[in-house]
Amino acid sequence: IQYAGATYATPGWAWSSAPSEADLANWASAQDRSKTQRTDYAYDWRGQLSRSTSYDSVDSAGNGLGATSTQYVYDAAGQLIKTIDARSGATQSTYDGLGRVLTVTNALNQVSVNSYDDVGGAVRTTAFNGLITTSTFDKLGRAVSVVESGNTPVARYVTSANITLDGSSVSKTSGDGGWNAGVYSKQGIAGGAIVTFKPAQTDKYLMVGLNTDASTDSDYWGIDWAIYCDAGSIRIIESGTLIGEFGSYSSGDTLSVSYDGATIRYVRNGSVLRSVAVAITQPLYADSTFHSVGGKVTDLRFEPYTFADGVLVGEAGVAVDGSTATKTGGAADSWSSAFRSRVGYTGGASVSFRPAQANKHLMVGLNSDPAADTSYASLDWALWACDNGHLYIYENGNMIADAGAYNAGDLLSVSYDGTAVQYTKNGVVLRSVTTTITQPLYADSSFHTAGAQITDLVFTGGATLSGVKSYYDADSRLRMTQDALGNRQWFVYDEADRLVATINALGQLTETVYNKAGQVTQTIAYASLVNL
Repeated sequence: IQYAGATYATPGWAWSSAPSEADLANWASAQDRSKTQRTDYAYDWRGQLSRSTSYDSVDSAGNGLGATSTQYVYDAAGQLIKTIDARSGATQSTYDGLGRVLTVTNALNQVSVNSYDDVGGAVRTTAFNGLITTSTFDKLGRAVSVVESGNTPVARYVTSANITLDGSSVSKTSGDGGWNAGVYSKQGIAGGAIVTFKPAQTDKYLMVGLNTDASTDSDYWGIDWAIYCDAGSIRIIESGTLIGEFGSYSSGDTLSVSYDGATIRYVRNGSVLRSVAVAITQPLYADSTFHSVGGKVTDLRFEPYTFADGVLVGEAGVAVDGSTATKTGGAADSWSSAFRSRVGYTGGASVSFRPAQANKHLMVGLNSDPAADTSYASLDWALWACDNGHLYIYENGNMIADAGAYNAGDLLSVSYDGTAVQYTKNGVVLRSVTTTITQPLYADSSFHTAGAQITDLVFTGGATLSGVKSYYDADSRLRMTQDALGNRQWFVYDEADRLVATINALGQLTETVYNKAGQVTQTIAYASLVNL
């Protein structure tokens, strides 16, 4: 019972004072129960919560009105397997043999998946919305890094000051009239990319386009290839130079800038305004700059270019049909046939597939130079589905480990999340390698045996949202954290192991003061900065 309509007075009490149980009971009995909030709890024979009931209101006698109940169901081991809310919506959980949660499925049938790397000390959670959180622990169980990645809007873009990102809508909501605010993609795409948007008005100045160095500034001259929405007319700007005016536009028109590996195209509602033949070897990022406060674009999308014959291309005897790749020709019993992706991603990428058999040789993985050849020896990170029914992990042409048996139809994947490469089978981590990869990663492969086939082939990019690394001293006290941008925070302790000061990345110091009982009595934020 929460007494929302009254407070218990403690005027002039010393820090060591406490009310007696009788005083509290007398105070509670004098309160108006209709102004309380009530929740009832019931437990099973194990002492586990079996039902919670909350009430819309409470009458003067304390009786609850308008009950809403949630039921909790456990398995024989006492693990929570189902939660049923008042609308009969069920949330279900599954566990591994160690009692760790593997999946959570909500009432909308959306699934959150956990995978555990016991060797590497990592836990990877893929949430309902695609957000991936990877937590890594040391041998003492202390968190040493937490990285968030995925394809949510916040995970994909960086916003400057005065910019509001709401789903796929971007607007300049404050500041002044200058080319000083924008949004750009965290992830770059090599080989072919397209950015698409719709201006929400015709009387504001803004630019959107593709750029090889999007993080340098928020001004227009830093964008390599841009559409300039200029008060009702479309202009094209390339590396700060005005190319010309290309007609008018209306609010809601679909505008895009794309690169297909050979040509930059500017398009309005499906009509090409300008094309430029060019070879771009660097990854391209979505980039923008907003001049007018109130300027807004909707339906902002940045994605790989849609090639007419698909993003995956077969070579020397491998045929790609949708999400299936098969060795249909080329030299038999030779690592000389492959498929590869036309595009690569910076910051994070994942390739997943299912072998259609367990008695043929093939390798699939991630690579920074897929066009080099069709041999397994050039694959940076790969899983070898061997003809003996075993999986092997290969890195740069070298066998690293026997990862155990596999079956036809098992879901296999190789992924990079910005901090580590992971190999998984049916959601279970086989190996995790902490590394930093700055080049774009492509899907790549090598097929040995005629007829070797994989299905459900998926290649995606996943930008890093944030990352925090933690550092501890010899007494297991947290001493410093560092985020993905290199910003650091320090923690200072006294001889009693109490946290007495924190210093953030700006050098701002906050002191914590304790009394003799170890209770916090003051926090002091200093205006002067600490020079670290």
